[in-house]
Amino acid sequence: DISTVQRQFPTVTRTFVLQNAEVAEIQNNITPILSPTIGAMRVDQRTHALIITDLPHKMKEIESLVAQFDQRSK
Repeated sequence: DISTVQRQFPTVTRTFVLQNAEVAEIQNNITPILSPTIGAMRVDQRTHALIITDLPHKMKEIESLVAQFDQRSK
C-alpha cells in the first residue's frame, strides 16, 4: 500500500477588525463564499474581529465584501 499524498494549497490568513458592523451579520454573508474544505473563519466577539483563512484569489473577494458591510450607516 502506498499512502496518498495530501495536496497542500497556499492559503492566506487575514484579520479584519470591524468598526461599524456586527460580527454575526458579516459572518453570515462571508461563510457561503469561503472555498469549500479550504476556507475557514474564526470569530472573536470581544474584539469584533474576523480571522479568515482562504486562497489568495478568494481573499480579495472577501476583503471587498467586509469593506462593504463595515461602512458607517448614514
